[in-house]
Amino acid sequence: MLEIEDFAEQLHIHPTHLSNTIKEQAGTSPCGLYQPRILYTARQLLSNRQLSIREIAYEPSHFTKWFKQMTENTPKAYRANTEMMTII
Repeated sequence: MLEIEDFAEQLHIHPTHLSNTIKEQAGTSPCGLYQPRILYTARQLLSNRQLSIREIAYEPSHFTKWFKQMTENTPKAYRANTEMMTII
């Protein structure tokens, strides 16, 4: 994954300046802009039952905490809920 430093380097500006400018213009941090896309991708990957959570997440424990914070469900519970929805 790219970091704010990578984008700042491409633009030849300081990472803090880029981060502050994004927050000022968008009303949220760079992470706040990117997290919905990461969550969308995580949900797509979790719907593939052939992939384990360990295979999906770079750091499974961190991913589980983040996913629960974003969705109020653990990845395992999310899978169980989506599996129940496909049965119905």
